Amino acid sequence: MGSTPLASLTELAGIANVSRQAVWNWSKRKADFPAAVSEGPNGPVYSVAEFTAWLEQDGKTVGGALKGSNSVATDLLTADPKSTRAVIEGLSAVKKKKLRQELMDQIRVLQELEAELDAIKQPEHIFDPSNPNYMGRFTAAALLIQPRHPLEEVEKFYGAGVYALYYKGEFAAYEKISGKETPLYTGKADPKFAHAENPTEQGDSLSRRINEHRKSIELVSGQGGISLEDFEVRYLVTASGFQVTAENFLISYFKPIWNKETKICFGIGKHGDDANTRKNKKSPWDTLHPGRKWALASEELKTPEEIAADISDHLDAFPPIDAIDFKSLLLGEA
Repeated sequence: MGSTPLASLTELAGIANVSRQAVWNWSKRKADFPAAVSEGPNGPVYSVAEFTAWLEQDGKTVGGALKGSNSVATDLLTADPKSTRAVIEGLSAVKKKKLRQELMDQIRVLQELEAELDAIKQPEHIFDPSNPNYMGRFTAAALLIQPRHPLEEVEKFYGAGVYALYYKGEFAAYEKISGKETPLYTGKADPKFAHAENPTEQGDSLSRRINEHRKSIELVSGQGGISLEDFEVRYLVTASGFQVTAENFLISYFKPIWNKETKICFGIGKHGDDANTRKNKKSPWDTLHPGRKWALASEELKTPEEIAADISDHLDAFPPIDAIDFKSLLLGEA
């Protein structure tokens, strides 16, 4: 019985009639790309049979330029523009979407190569206060250096902004996050008027929002396995508008389990659901922490055990942190 033919990335590129860069991109970005069989003198080597089978399965032809709906970005970038447009017009919406992603991947590669050829290098980091996303990071960092306050002791104050809720108790489902720098929840409170110029004009939206959460936790204390005294909060009053990008960044950075975007234990922000008239199901938060009367009659989305398992899996995938790495946070290295 003969040995299985093996090939390097360069040789695979010849089989598919594409560039070595295209095959390298496939190996890094396609989850189902065949795994390397071994490490050769010039890099990884692959099974030719597995690669050609993968090409066919992925809709690509072997040994020639890819045609019609199977076109790859490399072929289109080197083709005559008029014929390229004709090919694209004949594609379905799904195939156009796939081709667009391939083209974007190739464009990124070309941009990287173009930058390498430039004798004058681009700066690694740019401080641009006009960039909302960049300022979202700085606003989030400003929040994270604020002291933690006992949630039960937050008084009324003027201002809009951002906040984060932390847990330090012994509730089993939160054991992995208790006492950590990863919050259970991050949120924002918008100003009373969009263009309010100072905290007084913004109203007391931030302290009011924090105290809404305090009341929800207070309602389930002693019943839902958690106690108000085990919660702390950081908060920061910001200039109007900055709270939006800061909240978006905080959710993306921490992936807090109570935020609805994470889809784990959301629902603390709900303010009342009549099970008979609105037909709403009980939020995971109310299932795990029963006690808010208006939610008691609603049907559960999941059992407490299922929610606790979801929390555990999420915290394993995104481990809570002990200390903030502000360099990576601000420079986008996390």
